[in-house]
Amino acid sequence: MKENKLKEWKDQINSLGDLSADEIKSVVDQMKYEIGNLKFQIMVAKEEGKRKDIQEIVRDANSQMVFKLEERVSELLSEKKEMEEKLERQEKTIHRLYNDAYKIEGCRYVFSDIPNNFIGNTMVDYMKKFINKDSYKMRVRGQYLDTSKLEVGESWKTYEDGQPISKSKCLRIYIDKKKGGK
Repeated sequence: MKENKLKEWKDQINSLGDLSADEIKSVVDQMKYEIGNLKFQIMVAKEEGKRKDIQEIVRDANSQMVFKLEERVSELLSEKKEMEEKLERQEKTIHRLYNDAYKIEGCRYVFSDIPNNFIGNTMVDYMKKFINKDSYKMRVRGQYLDTSKLEVGESWKTYEDGQPISKSKCLRIYIDKKKGGK
């Protein structure tokens, strides 16, 4: 279509000698209008091209940002996994060290079946007197409920969690390490 217009204008310019001044002015005005219209179309095309370029740039930038974010997320996930594995190893080490230092093998009590009489109580008193109190703690508990010492209405159910020493046949001694001591 543009080529047809150009050919038409050439023909009109060649035939200007045959036209009057008003007709020449009309042809020139028409040419100016067409030139302005073409300039506008070129400007619109450039703007559309710029918009498309900008949209492509934005799309590319977004895809690059998404790619970088995905990379960072995968890095963080791998770091998280490494940290969890490290934490698990440390927890196992802590449990192993704690068990090595504080695990009690066998029964927790050191002495049992000590008669609850003068001789047994004297032995317990001397043990309390001479134990290393900086490193150890000594606990004395009753063992075996003495039914002859129960009052009316009392039974073993009254002392399900352990009876007092005064109502026990024997004594049991627990010796515990104090925290920080080995």
